[in-house]
Amino acid sequence: MLPLKKMIVGVVGGTILLFGLALLVLPGPAFVVIPVGLAVLATEFVWARRWLQRARGMVNRRKARRTTRAVRVILRRRWDLCKAWWNRRRFRSSTAATGSPAPTASPPLDPSDGISPPAEAGVLPPAGLSPQADPATATESFRKPAAGP
Repeated sequence: MLPLKKMIVGVVGGTILLFGLALLVLPGPAFVVIPVGLAVLATEFVWARRWLQRARGMVNRRKARRTTRAVRVILRRRWDLCKAWWNRRRFRSSTAATGSPAPTASPPLDPSDGISPPAEAGVLPPAGLSPQADPATATESFRKPAAGP
């Protein structure tokens, strides 16, 4: 009875595995069908069990690499936010120490007039520059203050 079961599992699992290999070049879910065929074969054959474990290891390593990359991206974004916060704080403290007025936010725009808010609305100018309203585009640009008389 045992050799018959092994033969049936081999035929069914081999057929599923061959179908999955054919799906590599044909349209279809080959990367789903191949592990199913290997799982059927792994119930009776040690070589199929090893191949299945190796495939699982490759998938797990790829997931770990992708997770590590995602963590790096998240940490980089948070670092950039912290740097931006620190630069804003430094700019505010330098303007308070010199006595020059801190930059003011532009007044909120009325949505009924059809003008969208400027892209630089929340951006503070670099040190030594002051915001200048540009009436043609309704945005603020940062220019060096004009040399006074």
